[in-house]
Amino acid sequence: MVNLLTGETEASPDSVRSVDDNRPAEILSHWHPNLTINLVDDHTPWRQGAIPSPLDEYIEFHISGEYYPVLYFNDWWNMATDYMPINETTPILDLHLTFSPISLFKWQMYAAQSMRNKWTAILGDDMVEDDDEDQDSLKKAFLETNHYLLGLTIIVSIVHSIFEFLAFKNDIQFWKNRESLVGLSVKSVFFGVFQSLVVVLYVFDNETNTVVRISCFVGLLIDLWKITKVMSIKIDRENLWFGVLPRISFTDKATYAQSSTKQYDTLAFKYLSWILFPLLAGYAVYSVLYHEHKGWYSFVLNLLYGFLLMFGFIMMTPQLFINYKMKSVAHLPWRMMTYKALNTFIDDIFAFVIQMPTLYRIGCFRDGKD
Repeated sequence: MVNLLTGETEASPDSVRSVDDNRPAEILSHWHPNLTINLVDDHTPWRQGAIPSPLDEYIEFHISGEYYPVLYFNDWWNMATDYMPINETTPILDLHLTFSPISLFKWQMYAAQSMRNKWTAILGDDMVEDDDEDQDSLKKAFLETNHYLLGLTIIVSIVHSIFEFLAFKNDIQFWKNRESLVGLSVKSVFFGVFQSLVVVLYVFDNETNTVVRISCFVGLLIDLWKITKVMSIKIDRENLWFGVLPRISFTDKATYAQSSTKQYDTLAFKYLSWILFPLLAGYAVYSVLYHEHKGWYSFVLNLLYGFLLMFGFIMMTPQLFINYKMKSVAHLPWRMMTYKALNTFIDDIFAFVIQMPTLYRIGCFRDGKD
């Protein structure tokens, strides 16, 4: 990560390559100080040719039909971050050897995980890197977390998933059965799509747990679907763009256009733009001058997501303005909002143990305060 204007970085020059350095990456051998050898405690009468995969890769048969004891080199608990490069500065290497028996069930679990790693390696380097990060996050949770906290984390994760599912379910149900848009801010729906898109691109551009990525992506799909419920979409296949793409037009639905809701919604966003655009410009200048980024694409994502974290709460004001003018809140999806409110408190605990970008973690705490 470098300053985009100067091309310099505050990190050590030995650990960061210059952005102008296009030399091929040096391939280094790495060493892990822990080696675990497990003797499989197994008395199963295996027969040659009838061993399920991936266990068949480890069992060798004697000419008599009996099989040799299985010695399994178990490296699953060796985290990728603990591997150290071997060079002239490492004349002595530590080795901690562990030899212990292992049950057949545990061996099957480790062997299945090893097979999963092979499948992941076939998909490419990016997939391998993401998989290693997810595995390290899981291992750290088991190794470095207090047992009571770990149990609490498992319970919290389950409750988090349940509440999130219920929030998604009730959100879809509310908009699916909604016939009138009176009292609802349609422009906030479009802004919600923009915000969800920024969040999805941001978490995919940074090291993030797969569960978080899936959750953000599902939220984006639901927000995109909402557009079809708040706008009338017409596809014109006769007058094509560039002779290929059909023209898509969006028109306001009658229940929204013919009510005072549209007037209040437009007025609220008009006043809001007078505040947001100067703040965005000021934050962009500050970010490009004083922060380091991986590139211009990452800069734009960090700029937009950081801006949404600091000033995103202001986007609630259009709906609040409409509620104030209409003197009612009966039109809001209260059931969905209740589940989301409960989930914000669970997210505060969830953010401590799940790997996610720093800004996204801050966003979890900010949502709880909103």
